[in-house]
Amino acid sequence: MSLTTFLKQQLKHPLLLGVVFWAVFSIKVFPQNVELPMHKSLLHKQEQHWLQSKTITAQSIKPLLLNVSDTLGTQTLWVGKQSNNTWADALFNRKPIKVEKSDFRMLISPMLNVAYSDSVSGFKQMYVNTRGIRIEGTIGKKVSYITDFYENQAYLLGAENEFALHYMVVPGQGASKTFKGNGHDFSAASGRIHLNPTNWLNISVGNGKHFIGQGYRSLLLSDNAFNYPFLRTDIHKGKLRYTAMLMRYEEFYHKYYSQHIRKHATVLHLSYLPSPKLEISLFEGIIWQTSDTLQTNKMPAAMLLPIPGVRMLASSLSGEMNPNLGLDFRYSPHRFLQLYGQVLIDDLKSTNKKYGLQAGTKFYDAFMGYIPKSKLFLQAEYNLLSPNTGLNESKFLNYTHYNQPLAHPAGTGLSEKLLIAELNIWRVYFRASYSVITATPDMPILAATNMYFRYLPEQAQELALGLTTYKSAEIGFIINPAYNLSLALGTRKREHPISGGFNFTYISIKTALRNFYTNF
Repeated sequence: MSLTTFLKQQLKHPLLLGVVFWAVFSIKVFPQNVELPMHKSLLHKQEQHWLQSKTITAQSIKPLLLNVSDTLGTQTLWVGKQSNNTWADALFNRKPIKVEKSDFRMLISPMLNVAYSDSVSGFKQMYVNTRGIRIEGTIGKKVSYITDFYENQAYLLGAENEFALHYMVVPGQGASKTFKGNGHDFSAASGRIHLNPTNWLNISVGNGKHFIGQGYRSLLLSDNAFNYPFLRTDIHKGKLRYTAMLMRYEEFYHKYYSQHIRKHATVLHLSYLPSPKLEISLFEGIIWQTSDTLQTNKMPAAMLLPIPGVRMLASSLSGEMNPNLGLDFRYSPHRFLQLYGQVLIDDLKSTNKKYGLQAGTKFYDAFMGYIPKSKLFLQAEYNLLSPNTGLNESKFLNYTHYNQPLAHPAGTGLSEKLLIAELNIWRVYFRASYSVITATPDMPILAATNMYFRYLPEQAQELALGLTTYKSAEIGFIINPAYNLSLALGTRKREHPISGGFNFTYISIKTALRNFYTNF
C-alpha cells in the first residue's frame, strides 16, 4: 500500500484527522524533528556522539527522531557537510538536490545498489540491481517528512534463493516475482510524516519499520520484515520517554496476489534515563487477531488503551491476542564502551516457557580517540530464544509479518554468537562479521522456519535446523557520507550441513541507509 492510500484511509477517522489538524496548525512553534537512517554503522556514529557529549537521549527505539539543530544529525546524517553549491560538493559532501525556502526544505538523493559477483560457475553476472529515490525535508517548524521508493532485480544464491522461493519474499524487501527464469523482481516504497507540535510530543504516521534495542539483533521488534503502516506517538517528560505505537501486519499463503490475512499490533515502551550512561526500558507488545476467515479489521476497544498493563490484564479474558513483555537496557561505564541486553517473556498464558535473552557489548573506538580520523568499532553479542517463542496456537496471532519473523530473522528455538568489527580511516572502511546460530536440539517442528505458520516442503523446514555459520568481509570507500554512497568489494560465506550455503565475492556501488539480514 502506498503512503498516499494509507493516509487517505486513516484520515477518514475524525480522531486522527483532529490530531493532525491540531499538530500542524498549533500556534506555538518548536523546532521539528527529523528521521535518521537506521543503518547500523550510521547509528554507531550517532551513539558515540551522544556518549562523548554526555547528552541524555532515548536511544532504544529506531528510527531515531532528532532535533534538526543537532550538529552531527544535521551535517553528517541528514543534510550533509555545509559547503558551497558546486557540483563537487553535491557529489562528495551533501545531498545532490537541495531546495530551500524560508519555511520549506527538500533534499533529494538517488538510491542504488548495483553489485556484480562471481557465481558458482565462475563467470561474472549481475547479483543485484537496485534503483530508487529518497525525498526528505521539513515544512515550517513543526513538520518533517520522508519518502523513498526502490525497484529491484536480483539473482540470489544458495539458501537465500531457497528462502525467497519458499516464502515468496526477499528478506526485508517484500514479495518477489520471477525475473528472467531464476531471478527475482521486487519493489518497496515507504513514507512518514513527523509532527512536532510541542517540545514534549512527537506524532509520526506512515509506512516503514522499527527497531527496539541497542544490539545487532532485537528480540522485541526488529527491522527484519517488510514495511508496514503505523501510528507512533512519543512523549518526553524529564527523564522519562513514553512511546505508543499501532501497527498493521499481514501475511499471504500461496502467492502475493491471493488473500492477505491482516492483524494488528500495539507496542507500549517506557524508558527511564537517569543519566547519559544509563537507559532502562519496559516493553509491552501485543498481536491482536483482527481478522479471521469471515471478516477483517475487527478492532477491539482494549487495543486503543495506551495504559501499560491494562491490555495485559485484558489478555487473561480474551483468547484473541498474543502478549509479550520485555526489558531493554544499556549502560556505558566508559565513554567508548556500552553494555546492553534484552529479556523477553512471551505469552504468559502459555503452559510452555517461552522466553528470549540477549547480552552484548559495543566498543565504539578501540583506539580510544588517539588516532585522528580513525576508529575501530567492536561488537560481541549473544542471543537465546526458547522453542516456539513468538508462536501461537492460532495462525492469526504469530509474531510475524509478510511471512517473516518480526524479531530474530532465524525465527525461534536457537542460540547465536555474533562478532562484528569495523575499521574507519577517513572515508575508507573495513567491516567484518562472524556468526554461529545453533538450533535447539529438541526444537519441535512448529518452530524455526515453520514460524511462518503454513505447511512447508520438507526442504524448507530444514533450512533453519542444525548449525549455521556465516562470515562476511567488506572493504569500501565512502564517496558521499551525506547519504552513505559507497564503492565496496566484499565476500560472503554461509555453511550449513543440510540446506548448504554459498561462497562468493562481489563488487558494488551502493547507498547503505537500510539494514538487511541474510546471516541466518
